[in-house]
Amino acid sequence: AHERGEISGEELLGRVAAMAARPPDPGELRARWLDMFDRAQEMFDLTSSLMGDYRVFLLSNIGDMHWRHLDALYGLEALTHGVIASFRVGAVKPSAAIYREAERRFDLDPSATVFVDDLPPNVAGAEACGWRAIHHRTPAGTRERLRALGVRLPAPFAVE
Repeated sequence: AHERGEISGEELLGRVAAMAARPPDPGELRARWLDMFDRAQEMFDLTSSLMGDYRVFLLSNIGDMHWRHLDALYGLEALTHGVIASFRVGAVKPSAAIYREAERRFDLDPSATVFVDDLPPNVAGAEACGWRAIHHRTPAGTRERLRALGVRLPAPFAVE
């Protein structure tokens, strides 16, 4: 419900706190909730390098609080040519609704779209919508799969 935008991050944290045997410190709970992501610099670099030759978009299952936090840290809104945050559209991966929204919003041809995600169900969801999809495990493996799909990787990503 949180990632679909049905409840806010603050409401979610309130629900989590209410389930605790001892009420947690609200500031500490919020800080821990926000501190669960690591920046994958190599993937950030690959993404930005592809933007000169390809349209690159971000499709994320995320709630409002995480989005604000990560956008402040990393500038998510400016990292790609466009973004869809699940809480804003009321749909989450692997539901077809979020992939169809991306097709509509970004004028994507499913058969010419390459989707990269670290979760197999999300990859399967994209494939079910006719997208080509890559299960991301390592940056090197993802680059290899991109090359296999005919994506031209700019230097220094073109060679291993």
